[in-house]
Amino acid sequence: REQDPKRWVVQLEGGGLCFTPFDCVARAKMLLGSSKEWDPENTPENNHHLTSDSPLNPLANWSHVYVPYCSGDTWLGTTKHWHVSLFGLQMSGFLILQAVVEHLAATTALATASDAVLSGNSAGGIGVNQHTDWFAERMRELAAAAGVGSPRVVGVPVEGFFFPKNFPVLYPQFAVGNRKVLDNFAAKYVTGLFAPTRLHEGCVQAAKEEQFDSARCFGASVVLQYSRTPMFVISNLFDQLMIHDLGVCLSCSSNSPAASVPGQYIRYFGEQAAQTVEDLRKAKPDFGFFVTSEYHHDENFNAIFTSREKVIGGESLASAFWLWYE
Repeated sequence: REQDPKRWVVQLEGGGLCFTPFDCVARAKMLLGSSKEWDPENTPENNHHLTSDSPLNPLANWSHVYVPYCSGDTWLGTTKHWHVSLFGLQMSGFLILQAVVEHLAATTALATASDAVLSGNSAGGIGVNQHTDWFAERMRELAAAAGVGSPRVVGVPVEGFFFPKNFPVLYPQFAVGNRKVLDNFAAKYVTGLFAPTRLHEGCVQAAKEEQFDSARCFGASVVLQYSRTPMFVISNLFDQLMIHDLGVCLSCSSNSPAASVPGQYIRYFGEQAAQTVEDLRKAKPDFGFFVTSEYHHDENFNAIFTSREKVIGGESLASAFWLWYE
């Protein structure tokens, strides 16, 4: 949806990931695994977050590009050929993003934009964490080729905070007093199932220099430390998906008593998330944050961007964004 020709939002859809080859094959038969059944009439205003046309969306009047998700690889894959291990499927999330940007540059006014935002929710937020620096550099190259000044570029990940520091810790081990972090949780995907992948280049280079496993660059608490582009991070302090599904706390809910073990696990996660935000705030003074204390994944933000004004410290999401951006 082209509106302001100088201001653009590119929104990456979320939708989890495939965990096993069989899971990937099953996804390939659904909307999150193939574009064959996508509705050609689906437009950005029919979706949520920063492509909403609601006045609660701070960028409602910008030009909007909504990029559906079908790769199942959290927008990381760089495969141009079929995976034998995936029964002929390929993981090409980053290549899809590249192709979309090149298509927009050739067919719209994106190349001459003065402002550009890369956003995404959930798995799309992971893509934002990893690729905003690339997007900013590509926008500068496009502007130079068009003979105009470089645009201002920022990233806005929505519930892409996978993972805060000291997480994931599985609930069954937490319940018996074990706080050991599963450091290799992401490695089996970024160096295995999804490989080859494109992780943030600055973080990967730092991993070589500082001698840590580059797969750790998947984690938000790690990769955002290396972002050169300002980010406005939107998240819930108590992420239901990470707590309930990834942490396998099936008894955790918004009604869990604080003194119960599920309640303690929820609070543990919230403490790690809050500390991660504080660490990033100190390390990245050009970052902004809008972090609620709600127990949700990204479903509450569907409403916050469209129909329910959320206020933190006297500021709505829209006013908080503009105070940061301006």
